Amino acid sequence: MDALLEILASRAPSLTAEQQLEAIHALWLRAAEAEQSALTSSNPVEGRQAKGWALLLDVERFASHSDAVQMQIRQAVYDFSDAVLASAGVDKAHRHRTDRGDSLLELIDGNFPLVPVLRSLLLRGPIQLHETNRIMPTSMLVRLRIVVAMVRFEIDSVTAHGWQSQELNDATRLLDSYSFRQAMHERTDAMVLAVTDPLYPEVVEPLPAGVLPAVFDEIIVDGKNGPRVAWRTALMATDAYGWAEERSS
Repeated sequence: MDALLEILASRAPSLTAEQQLEAIHALWLRAAEAEQSALTSSNPVEGRQAKGWALLLDVERFASHSDAVQMQIRQAVYDFSDAVLASAGVDKAHRHRTDRGDSLLELIDGNFPLVPVLRSLLLRGPIQLHETNRIMPTSMLVRLRIVVAMVRFEIDSVTAHGWQSQELNDATRLLDSYSFRQAMHERTDAMVLAVTDPLYPEVVEPLPAGVLPAVFDEIIVDGKNGPRVAWRTALMATDAYGWAEERSS
């Protein structure tokens, strides 16, 4: 620090080393205040809840692959999420990503409308996954279970890691539930999407026909707090290509 002050003082001879130190200290305080302001503007304040959309993605049979293959698959899931959210118009300033090993969590600002995200998942998602799998060996095909949920969460002030939310816990249990996993085992679709209740009746069901080009069916999921309702649809790239052609005609 002394050497730095000497250099700065030599470039501003009218200021003493003490004055230079005061100036540096003032700049440091301004930078710290700006960083704290950015954090508090993009994250909920401790003890206060914020609302957002949770997008959870899980790779089927991820643990069965070697470490090298897992790295490739993880990158493919990252690319999938980036492509879907970019297509929906969600920039990185309105989302926060948490890597969970064999799954990925994206928290999206609750002020951003959910419909573009769902449309992008239905239209862009299967095509993106098809393009990924087209160049993958058969043994490395990526199949995704995806859950979309409305969550209220707050900063975990006890451990200072991530967020705490019962709704997020419920969405995670849905993602890992036997009935949801079984739904994928019984199908050849590349991705299966579930929307939590009451998100479906509040957001999806009221939409006009054609806004979301997919048919959801009701499923019952056994959870820690008893059975819960969710709404599921399965998608392949051929579905998305067909919808895209209909929209362009």
